[in-house]
Amino acid sequence: MKYFRYCTDAISPHTQMPYGVFVSVWFLVRDKKLTEVENDAYREAYAWFEEHLPIPPLYQSGNDEKAITWFKESALKTEVVQKLDLYITLLENME
Repeated sequence: MKYFRYCTDAISPHTQMPYGVFVSVWFLVRDKKLTEVENDAYREAYAWFEEHLPIPPLYQSGNDEKAITWFKESALKTEVVQKLDLYITLLENME
């Protein structure tokens, strides 16, 4: 089975690996770099992910191990990956 990950060029000081798109977009939200329209779209997508994407147990406990999560190849053609397009677009707009 193959696995894949959507990430950015920014390196996490905790893992020494690239940040994933979920964290990278959260930084844009946290730092108030999104327009009101972008922020609304993010909130809608975030709510969808919260409802449909299972949170790995390690994140529920704070991810003390600094583990990095990946998607299974079987997720490539699912709505989860389609919904990531918004996150990717938000990141590309910041370049």
